Amino acid sequence: MTNEYPTFLKALQESMKIYPDRVGAQLQFLSKFKEALGQNLIFPRINFRAEQLTPELQNAISRFARIEQRAKSIKSIFEGVSEDIKIIRRVLPESGWWLAPSILHLPAGLVTEGAEAARNYINGQKDAIDNFFVNICQKDDNVFLKKMVKKWDKNTYFKSWLNIINDTLWAHTQEKYTLSVPTLLLAIEGIATKYCETNIGSVKNIRSKGKEKIRRALERAKNNNKQLDELMCSGFLLGALDNVIYKDTELMERDAKNNYAIYLNRHAIIHGLSHDYGTLRNSLQCFMILDVLSLLS
Repeated sequence: MTNEYPTFLKALQESMKIYPDRVGAQLQFLSKFKEALGQNLIFPRINFRAEQLTPELQNAISRFARIEQRAKSIKSIFEGVSEDIKIIRRVLPESGWWLAPSILHLPAGLVTEGAEAARNYINGQKDAIDNFFVNICQKDDNVFLKKMVKKWDKNTYFKSWLNIINDTLWAHTQEKYTLSVPTLLLAIEGIATKYCETNIGSVKNIRSKGKEKIRRALERAKNNNKQLDELMCSGFLLGALDNVIYKDTELMERDAKNNYAIYLNRHAIIHGLSHDYGTLRNSLQCFMILDVLSLLS
């Protein structure tokens, strides 16, 4: 022990230098520690008694055990969150919603709530996903929604629409959804149009085709944005654009024609076919479309 202990302790001290309070670095520390053990082969060959260990080494070994346990716990949490995200991804399109950047950045606890809502939806509680989004966005005086909108301030393509968007945010918080919904639909198309004109070229051939502008903008932007590319792979918003938001009202199911209030259909709203579009759900979905467009850069 006398000959090997200084070598081992030196290796241990070097590995301890990279111990900050971050998961990735903690795992790196574990790797370095194990490497030090492997090189010096102290533990397999020597039967330590507690009184033979210096306080410094006792503390190091104790810290190692705590870090290893914490790393295992965090790994377990990550695996659980990963499974939760999978079920959310699967259920959202069917429920008429889609993944947006702000939803992807929810704390693990809220992701778990989202997964529970998805399971409830599968089990027949069809308003479970609606309630999940409402609870997140409306909680604590709409703090989540306000923070989400604030993040758009730095986006070039949102710049000319910021005053209008902030006005609609106020209208939304006052439950004046008849004002927020149509105005946000116009902002959505305006932002997509600006992006296409700047990065793709003339949009005269699709002048009155809002869905096509949004689609082209997202398809172009995903090449330079990994997060948007991942969202696009999920189908996410594109399915909702095709199946509900921009679907020809003549092609919608009979029950949809009789109750436009439960659908965010651009044609029905802008062309006066729906008088009951002013719902919390429709207003929130407009903000979620904008949140996806905030990835245009």
